[in-house]
Amino acid sequence: MASITAIRDAIQVRLATVSNLHAYDVATGGGERLPCAIVFPAGSKRETPSGTYRYRFVVEVSVAPTPLARAQDLMDGYVDPNSATSIRAALEGDKTLAGTVDWAVVDEDDWVGDYGFGSLNAEPAAANCLMTRIPVEVMA
Repeated sequence: MASITAIRDAIQVRLATVSNLHAYDVATGGGERLPCAIVFPAGSKRETPSGTYRYRFVVEVSVAPTPLARAQDLMDGYVDPNSATSIRAALEGDKTLAGTVDWAVVDEDDWVGDYGFGSLNAEPAAANCLMTRIPVEVMA
């Protein structure tokens, strides 16, 4: 059975295959280079008596907001499943995350794809990036 840390690391490895995207398995507290994707655990649920769990992770994607049109174009590439820089394609290109899990998929049921402004530093009032969140469901 894989730990949350091992699964988070395996998701980061797949994200690192996306060109022009800095992938992190943990937040660094504002030292992330943009554009970036950070993996966060978001919950778990026991699925079988033998100990199989369904995990939920969130990949938070952030790009520099200026110029805004370029930021949106860059973000579009990350969320478009048919793009050369598709995060979905990267994650689902190896659904077992190198044998770490039984399967991993971008969760379409919760897919929102909305963009918002946020901050990667300790000052949340200072929006310094365009952000979206991509839910990932994992069975391990």
